[in-house]
Amino acid sequence: MEYPLWVMKHKQKGTEVRKFGDKYYLYKITSVWDKEKKRAKKVTLAFLGKITEKGLIKPRIKLNISDEKSNISTKEFGGTQFLIELTGEIRSALEKHFPEYWREIITLSYLRILYQSPLKNMKFLYENSFLSNKYENLKLGSNDLTILFRRLGEKRENIVKFMKSFLSEDENILFDATHIFNQSSNLGINQLGYNSSNKDDLQINLLYAFSETEQAPSYYRILPGNVKDVRAFKLSLEESGLRNAIIVADKGFYSEKNVSFLDEEKFKYILPLRRNNKKINYTKIRTGNKKEFTGNFLFENRVIWYVSKINNGKKIVTFLDERLKTKETEDYFIRIENNHMNYTKDDFHESEHSFGTLSILTNLNNSALEFIYKKYKSRLQIETMFDALKNTLESDKTYMRGERELESWFFINHISLICYYKIYKILIKNEILKRLTPKDLLLYLSLIKKIRINNTWVTSEIPTKVSNILKKIDTHIT
Repeated sequence: MEYPLWVMKHKQKGTEVRKFGDKYYLYKITSVWDKEKKRAKKVTLAFLGKITEKGLIKPRIKLNISDEKSNISTKEFGGTQFLIELTGEIRSALEKHFPEYWREIITLSYLRILYQSPLKNMKFLYENSFLSNKYENLKLGSNDLTILFRRLGEKRENIVKFMKSFLSEDENILFDATHIFNQSSNLGINQLGYNSSNKDDLQINLLYAFSETEQAPSYYRILPGNVKDVRAFKLSLEESGLRNAIIVADKGFYSEKNVSFLDEEKFKYILPLRRNNKKINYTKIRTGNKKEFTGNFLFENRVIWYVSKINNGKKIVTFLDERLKTKETEDYFIRIENNHMNYTKDDFHESEHSFGTLSILTNLNNSALEFIYKKYKSRLQIETMFDALKNTLESDKTYMRGERELESWFFINHISLICYYKIYKILIKNEILKRLTPKDLLLYLSLIKKIRINNTWVTSEIPTKVSNILKKIDTHIT
């Protein structure tokens, strides 16, 4: 890390400059031989003072780190400091659109991604984190958060402006919705509705946009639990200002009514069809003669064959993945062997032509079929995002009792989700995602503490494993 010249001129042999926030400090150090690890290790001997452009401000009382450690207090530092250094752009946007309480918003967002904390624990976690030194005197008690959430929830316009500051009109955007369970019977938008879990509970629906360009969540909107209507897309696109959105739906979305509305509004869409849909023509697929197919391409080192036709001005494409066909065939016969109900050889012969296929209805008639296939497969990205929201951030249910509070809650979680994806991209870039999740990384970094010794805060020793992780992601926590 490079420091300004006015800082570095104070660095002499046997000293080290450390940066905490936007301030610089000078320490006396030495190295000693570690017999167990058989290598030298750095030891901090004394705090020499604060470095300013006007010079070095020495401490009033000389502090030797090796002195008896009286009056010690410890706070979490590493995880929150990493988030602070990672999210400067987010904080700037929050400060612009929420000048009164941007510190509270970002602090709550950090604590959500670090601890998945409910609101009742926020004050305790804040006070035991170095965030309470970075953003002093925040009021995060139960009554304070109630007032904050009511005020923040009234500012949907500001929330949208914040989200727009990270969006470009021409981005490739994927839209989808998911359900969130809510236990409050007093919440008007909390309704009984369809969900993939087949639970007959009160819920809300959360419509989300995922930016393919930025590989990050970009926009959300809360809907009543009994509304999963295509019309919600129209209002959401108008509010967000997005122009190049592609609606990539799941197999339960298709209906003549929904397609008609999408066509009327001139939306771009990719809609998968259930395999028993009568619009699908399996004639060429049944023959198995690849010469009859329209063409093929490679996807993740697999040959994807396809048959395409135009129906009422829209394209219907059936893709065939033979590896998937083989797997589905094997799975089917395993179920037959295990006497699963509704799995018989006769039924297999009736449906085997559809194994390994994916049929798409789309109005992207001028797009290459490989492009359409990849766009549909990219839907996995938004499903992965929902998984992070519900499982990593533990936001699969909420107990908010009012719509303003609900808006605030999901805005806080939206920021946490953006942070999650920033970390996710760092792990991918450094090729360690298979060994370390964003949640794992923050857990390890939170082992780095700040220790108060005679009213001066110093950084604790960094565990070897954490130090190795920091090297892998080329990051310093100081």
